[in-house]
Amino acid sequence: MYILFLPYNIVYLHLKENYMEKKKIRAYQVIYGVNTGVKYIKSDGTNRNYIYIKHKHEDYEIRIITKGKGYCSIGEDVLEYKSGDIFFIGKNVPHCSSLYELSPEDNTSTESIILQFVPDLIPSGVKEVPDFFHISNLLKKGQNGLLFRERNLYRKIKKIAETIDFCKGVRRVNELFYLLEILGRSKHLHLISKETYESQNKIQTQDESLQKVFDFLYNNMKEEVTLESIAAHVHLNPAALCRSFKRKTGITIFRYLNKIRIENACRLLSYTELTISQIAYESGFNNIPHFNRQFKLITNTSPSDYRSRIEKVEE
Repeated sequence: MYILFLPYNIVYLHLKENYMEKKKIRAYQVIYGVNTGVKYIKSDGTNRNYIYIKHKHEDYEIRIITKGKGYCSIGEDVLEYKSGDIFFIGKNVPHCSSLYELSPEDNTSTESIILQFVPDLIPSGVKEVPDFFHISNLLKKGQNGLLFRERNLYRKIKKIAETIDFCKGVRRVNELFYLLEILGRSKHLHLISKETYESQNKIQTQDESLQKVFDFLYNNMKEEVTLESIAAHVHLNPAALCRSFKRKTGITIFRYLNKIRIENACRLLSYTELTISQIAYESGFNNIPHFNRQFKLITNTSPSDYRSRIEKVEE
C-alpha cells in the first residue's frame, strides 16, 4: 500500500519506480501434463472480469473464442474479439488474452478453448519438407499474430480441438497437425501486427524509416508530437510520411500514437495509484475530456471503470 500523505513528487517517484518494474512483459513457462507436448484448456468464464497480464512464452498458442466478446492485446495492437474468432499466437509474441470483457451487465463472459504446444513437435528443417509447406507458412506468419474469422472454419477447428482433448500419443499430435494444416490453408487469415516478433520480442522491420517512426513515437509518447517533428526525425515530407505510414500499417500515425498512449494508461491504472488526471498527463494527454474520449474509443470503457474492475479482481 502506498503512503498517500507524502508529498506528490515523492509518492510519484516511488510509484514510477514500481511501475517501471511491473510493466515488463512477463515470461511464462507452460506446464504440460504427463507424456504430452500438447496442452488443452477449456476456459469456462469463471475468472470473470479478470484483467490478464501481458505475457509471452516459448510455446505456440491457438485460442478459439466459443462465447462472449471483448478486447485483447497481441504484440502492440489492441483489437476486439467475438465468439467464433480463432487466434494463432507465435513463439514469444507478447499477448494479453483479455483486457476486459464487454457488456458485464448482461451476465455473459468470455469462454474459449486454448491449445498450446511445444516448438519441438515441429520437425527440424520443416521449411524444406513440401508436406509441411502450409504448416511452416502458418508458423512463420504466426510471429505477427493471426486472426481467423469465418464461421465454417470455426466449427471445423473447434471440433478438431475438442477431439484432441480425448486423444493420446501420436494420435494427439496427428490431430494437432491436421488442425494446423487447415489453418495454414485458410484464406480467412488476417495478420494482427504489421511487424514480426522474434524470440527476443523485438519488433523487426525491413523498413528503416518506419522503424524510426516507431522509435520516435515510443520515445516521445509523453511529449507534444507533431507531424512536422516526426517528419523531420525521419527526413521525409510530412504529406509523404502520412501516406507511407498509412499504406504500411493500415492506420494513421496519430491513431497509432493514441493506441500507444492508451496502452500506457492501462498499465498505470493497473499498477499505480496515480489519479486519472496524472495518468492522462503521464500518457501524453493534456486535455482530460480528450483522454477520456480516446480511452473509451479504444477500450470501450472509461478509465475509472477500467480501474474499478481491476480493484474488484484484486479484492
